[in-house]
Amino acid sequence: MLPLLHRSCIADIGNTRTKIAFMEGPDLTQTLFFSTPDLAAHLKELDSLELDAWIISSVAPAATPVLRHYLAARAKGLELQSTTPLPFSIHYSTPATLGNDRIAAIAGAYTHFSGVATLVIDAGTCIKYDILSDKGVFEGGTIAPGLRMRLRAMHTFTQALPLLPEAEGPWPETVAVTGNSTSGSMLSGAYAAALMEAEGMIAHYTQQFGNLKVMLTGGDAPFFASRLKSKIFAVPDLTLTGLQTILEYNFNNL
Repeated sequence: MLPLLHRSCIADIGNTRTKIAFMEGPDLTQTLFFSTPDLAAHLKELDSLELDAWIISSVAPAATPVLRHYLAARAKGLELQSTTPLPFSIHYSTPATLGNDRIAAIAGAYTHFSGVATLVIDAGTCIKYDILSDKGVFEGGTIAPGLRMRLRAMHTFTQALPLLPEAEGPWPETVAVTGNSTSGSMLSGAYAAALMEAEGMIAHYTQQFGNLKVMLTGGDAPFFASRLKSKIFAVPDLTLTGLQTILEYNFNNL
């Protein structure tokens, strides 16, 4: 394990945006956001920050070597891969295709609720429901269209349904289950149905495991947090927590 007050860099490289967080022990001290295509131009902004270890999670292979080379010159670290040792086991038939974001979120759930079955709802571009059993096994999960993706798909794959402003803008303040117009029915299909889907997933895994914790993260987490009736724990930095846990687990073997 890392020393209690170690300084670590947690980098999450997305296709369009890169998040770089700095932590001292369990405390998040600074978070920076950069355009992934322009990442190399911003690395000098990190020169003044001291670190003892780093971890990179990436879905943008072209951008990863630049940051890996920069960080490797300063400290030891690792790039999260399907073969990276984890503090929990994975029951997944195609582990090489398992997204790093899902692995990191489950690691975050393991950090918060080890020994308790935990459902992670990651509400982003897609809505991912991933289950960690009470035995510390990642069983897999569900990937569903996200809120705005649902609205865009209805317009894209039909000739009559419009592209609603909500497909690009903020969520509606209220959503009726029964829409009394075409736009209202589409909003119900995107938003009300997503809430019912989430409640259904929670009910399914509660029935399976009994004692279940539900963790909510992702860019659309606030929409669900204010509307779900089930008890949930909203953790915006769940992925960062998980990556930190994976780094600590592997530190002595770097």
